[in-house]
Amino acid sequence: MSRAEMGFRKTVDLANRQDADGIQQYLAEDLQFENPVTGPTDKNGMLQFHASFFSAFPDLHYTIDKSVDDGKVLAVESRVTGTHKGQLMGIPPTNTKVELKVAFFVEVSGDKITRWLSYFDTAPRLRRLGVLPEPAAAGARTYRPSRSSRRTRQRHPARPRRR
Repeated sequence: MSRAEMGFRKTVDLANRQDADGIQQYLAEDLQFENPVTGPTDKNGMLQFHASFFSAFPDLHYTIDKSVDDGKVLAVESRVTGTHKGQLMGIPPTNTKVELKVAFFVEVSGDKITRWLSYFDTAPRLRRLGVLPEPAAAGARTYRPSRSSRRTRQRHPARPRRR
């Protein structure tokens, strides 16, 4: 197991215990952190983000499903679960259990995480919390090619075009 993976796994263990002080010891002072909620931010932004999630989801738990390390970047497929029991970004508690798939990309220098990118789709989580409608209810349509694109589609050579 690489240094990056060991450091990341220790950080995840601390996050599962909601130990923000412990997490800090694995983060570089000039950490670059980014996810769909915060956008690009720094070490303090990451710690604030996690503090708000620890408060909103007191049973927050990360599970690492897969990881790949190329020596420069650690890529992790993970699941995050928790019960929404506290206010989150202005959303009152819903007592709803949530599971979110997350992809992390982490870079390490020495023993410190220098870059941490998190990617996740927030729409399913917001739907699960009941604050975002399902796509059909929101007026979404399924894709249908326009008449002009249907006319320009290639015909099978064995089937002559009807007139």
